[in-house]
Amino acid sequence: MESSSLMMHYRQQEDENKPSSNCKVSTTNLPASDDQTSILKEDGKSSNEEKAFLRRLDWILITYVWTSYCIKQIDASNYKTAYVSGMKEDLNLHGNELNYFDAVFRIGYAISIIPSSLLLSTYRPSVLLPSLELVWGFMTGLMAFASSPTLIYIARFIIGICEASSYPGTITILMNWYTPAELSTRVSLFSTSYPAASIFVGSLQAALWGGLNGTSGMAGWRWLFLLNGIMTIFVAVAGYAIIPDSPNDSRAWWLSARGREISQRRMQRAGKSVGSSGEVQSLGDWLRLTVRLALYALWSFSQNANAWFPLYLKSLTLPDGSRRFSVEQVNLVPIPAYLLSGTAMVLFSALSDRKQHRARYITVQLVVHMGACIALARWPETFVRQMVAMHLLFVSSAAGPVVLAWLAEEVKEVPEERTVMVAAMVTVVYAVDCWANLFLWPAKEAPRYRYGYAFAAVFAAGSIGVAGWIKWRLGGWRGRAMGWGRIARGVRRGLARRRVS
Repeated sequence: MESSSLMMHYRQQEDENKPSSNCKVSTTNLPASDDQTSILKEDGKSSNEEKAFLRRLDWILITYVWTSYCIKQIDASNYKTAYVSGMKEDLNLHGNELNYFDAVFRIGYAISIIPSSLLLSTYRPSVLLPSLELVWGFMTGLMAFASSPTLIYIARFIIGICEASSYPGTITILMNWYTPAELSTRVSLFSTSYPAASIFVGSLQAALWGGLNGTSGMAGWRWLFLLNGIMTIFVAVAGYAIIPDSPNDSRAWWLSARGREISQRRMQRAGKSVGSSGEVQSLGDWLRLTVRLALYALWSFSQNANAWFPLYLKSLTLPDGSRRFSVEQVNLVPIPAYLLSGTAMVLFSALSDRKQHRARYITVQLVVHMGACIALARWPETFVRQMVAMHLLFVSSAAGPVVLAWLAEEVKEVPEERTVMVAAMVTVVYAVDCWANLFLWPAKEAPRYRYGYAFAAVFAAGSIGVAGWIKWRLGGWRGRAMGWGRIARGVRRGLARRRVS
């Protein structure tokens, strides 16, 4: 009894000495040690430095790659603008020559992209990329003097070989400097150069048709090729000084040693390796990434549905048989669609980076695209409905940047694998497109294609299916299902124990 009363006495004293649950102990007024104060100041300074560095990186690197790829897109697609602006008639093109111009470019692109991407792991991008751009700029200008389709075929093939390194090289550079949480937005900003190029080349051709057509005996479409070539050479020369390679070996004038140090720390924090690792993953690991290739390829195949919009506009006629749009209008009418494409890129990529929901935003875009393709496969009766469906085709442009950001999250440790994986994606797309477009999108069937829009809808549906499978396989839905499965197994084990007892 005495021992129990003594224990009761000690417990009462301990309870009295404990702070009340309603009592809040304030630590804000406690003086910080000198070490804590210095650490807080250093963290704040590092954070501010990193924000300033990221702003500088965006302003210089994103601006340059945007401009460079805009020029690349102009050089890759200006033949379509020239075709609807007088080249068809001047060179006596009346069959599927437009598709053949596209095919020879894609053949050169497909056979060169893997070798040129491997060269990026050996030679500095700041040397290799501008040098190849100089060559294709010269070939673009040379097309201004074509008197037959032969020179166009040769020039387009060489342009395809040289341009093959541009996209994987640029994506690799962005992956070297941005973390996975930042990448989708930056890739989308870079990718808006595609609709911007379409807007620019159409506006430029409309201006050239009205201002320089016939000057010095050259048609407006010839001036387009010549000016595009000069612009390409100018941007290529600037690339020697601006392209920053990787944080480990950059010689760019606009990056200080402190900036490279900040970038290296950012990449280490994100668990990414940059530069050259000298490693290649095993075949089993490569197979783990093939679904990303399928996702990107199916999305890209579906995007061919919006690639022939100017040809649709050129084919339209009024009830009296006259053309609905003039040459200038054919080049200017698509501008709202290209603006819609750029806006969708920025919006969906920013949401994807902020929410980190890749499959969700890929699916939303491709559902809209698939619906528009189904409508065009049945071919709406009125011009207004046709134009609405055509514009909706441009909503899904941001799915590609989101897929690439998703890839960057998977491939963090081997820089060479990122480069080759992007190259492999684009190789598959171009290798298939160089012959499939002749079957699905023949120019002589414009504007209604027997198979094109139906296949584009199937490709969009396939891309949605692959995105869902990846989401299930890597977590999300699969994780929830496994969680519920563990709960069910626990319940069954508990019931079994009760029956045994």
